[in-house]
Amino acid sequence: MRLAADCHFAAPDFLEHYAKAKAVNSGVFYFWGHSYEIVTEADWQELSEKLDYFNADADAIWADLPGLF
Repeated sequence: MRLAADCHFAAPDFLEHYAKAKAVNSGVFYFWGHSYEIVTEADWQELSEKLDYFNADADAIWADLPGLF
């Protein structure tokens, strides 16, 4: 509960938050959201594109919360 999220997955400036986290926030980018918020196929596509962006970033690794600590 002490780790504040950087942004919601549907934030219009999502990738800007990611870039800032990489530069300033110890490299941790913590985003949140709920699957019920993804209503349309376009919503799923948008999330997929964001995840593809992370996967294409050679500096990015995936971690769950316990793995961060």
